[in-house]
Amino acid sequence: MAALLGALATHAAFDPSKFPSEVQEMQADVNSGIDDTQFEALIELLQRLAHSGADVSHDPNLEHGMEALQQAVEEVPVTGGEVFTDQLATSAVHTLNTEGHCQNIFGFLAQLHHDGVDFSHDQELQSTMNNLNVQLEQGLGGGGGGDADHNGEVRNQARSFFNGLSDIQANSQEGTAQQ
Repeated sequence: MAALLGALATHAAFDPSKFPSEVQEMQADVNSGIDDTQFEALIELLQRLAHSGADVSHDPNLEHGMEALQQAVEEVPVTGGEVFTDQLATSAVHTLNTEGHCQNIFGFLAQLHHDGVDFSHDQELQSTMNNLNVQLEQGLGGGGGGDADHNGEVRNQARSFFNGLSDIQANSQEGTAQQ
């Protein structure tokens, strides 16, 4: 039980040192997994996120992640600057996550959301981060790579466990109400 809860608490583990190679992997996926416009939208989103000035000082790993993200995406040429389309960025994340790509970058994004990092000074960025979190939650364990599959299995076990607890609690309340 403790191991299961520990796995849930660290659901979005990421390694910032892998961000540059994942950005290169993203570029390699253009026209085979995602198209040019999806790639640009995702890079533009990541550039805007990296320059957002969001306060991540509560977690040194998030601080390091933000610095690593900025370094990984700052030299990638895009035509739109830091202007992105939510739908294109979220569809790129969905495709790449489903294929098991960019798991460290997506783990970082999920951790930002999980920790409640505030992007409210940029409503478009906040809205997209919320939408991305939905995509990432739906795609848990859905891609390649051992960690994604293992974490997905742990999450499914946890969901079953907590659903079982809810059923027990509901049955207990029904029994009390009938008496």
